[in-house]
Amino acid sequence: MKILIVTDAWTPHTHGLVMALTELVRQLQADGHEPQVLHPGLFRHRAGPGWLGMDLALLPGRALLRLMREAAPDAIHIATEGPLGWAARRICLAQGWGFTSAWWLRLPQRLRRGLRLPAPWTAALLRHFHRPAQRVLAGSQAQADALQAAGLAQARAWVAGVDTRLFAPARGTSSRQPHGPLGPLAHPVSLYVGAVALDQRVEDFLRLDVPGCKLVCGAGPDQPALRQRYPNVHWLGFLPRAALAAVYASADVLVHPGRGEEPPATVLEALACGTPVAAYPTEVLLQLIGQTRAAALHDDLREAWHEALRIGRHEARAGALRFAWPRAAERFVHELHRLDRRTDATAAATPFKIMQA
Repeated sequence: MKILIVTDAWTPHTHGLVMALTELVRQLQADGHEPQVLHPGLFRHRAGPGWLGMDLALLPGRALLRLMREAAPDAIHIATEGPLGWAARRICLAQGWGFTSAWWLRLPQRLRRGLRLPAPWTAALLRHFHRPAQRVLAGSQAQADALQAAGLAQARAWVAGVDTRLFAPARGTSSRQPHGPLGPLAHPVSLYVGAVALDQRVEDFLRLDVPGCKLVCGAGPDQPALRQRYPNVHWLGFLPRAALAAVYASADVLVHPGRGEEPPATVLEALACGTPVAAYPTEVLLQLIGQTRAAALHDDLREAWHEALRIGRHEARAGALRFAWPRAAERFVHELHRLDRRTDATAAATPFKIMQA
């Protein structure tokens, strides 16, 4: 199937949505599909503010229509609600092309932080954006349920996959490493991976009164102040994926202090490496892994930490395997809306490529 993905979020950004889309494209190609990505780098654009997580295409409509016609897709997926996403939506409606969309970027919360726009206003605008879609893919069942209750009956849960080959237990061992790529560390090793920002509740992890040492992988606006406040923590910054996988595999427990609505990729990555997770019992995590022995979910994060240390690494790994990318990509294709190719007889086929500017 020729699948056209339109996204305002793409490289050089490195947040979770970009990583998920990149892995999805790779898996679709491996499965014999022909995905093609249209992103801001193909158009006149300017960098968006850091909190937005996307670049802004400038008046892309005419060029976007030409590229969409040339792609001759069997299915169109609009992944984001930025300028490209709105332009693609407008074109699809004008041309009578059905499409699917995704509610991933938590734009109401981002716009509230960045522009102080009331979240209900932007949420209403986004519901308007997604209403014509044949399917709206939400990041969790809880989010899909909320969208359905808000009038988007076509919302369905789709959880992005995890690369279980890259994120895997350290080779040749089934138990925790005595020390990892950082050299000898005081055990137990507690790990946080994600944005170093107070709104991510990272300080719940930093304040946690537990033995051993703490590692923080990630960057963010509150990192300078928190580094001064917690000098005994190992601050590793943003790591390449292979290095991050090694750190996951060397840790004794991943602490996820967030209470957000989206399934955190870091939880699945840690589990895939055989590292159990301590977290709050949010609705998303209860639905995702609450019925497994892979994680400890407790309102007291310290209690969750102690419970997680009693989880075997093989049990943690098993909790991630059902979210491997082949399964996730298969579900994604299942949810797509297949176009009637006869409605666009003038479109010319093009081979697969992630198009470069």
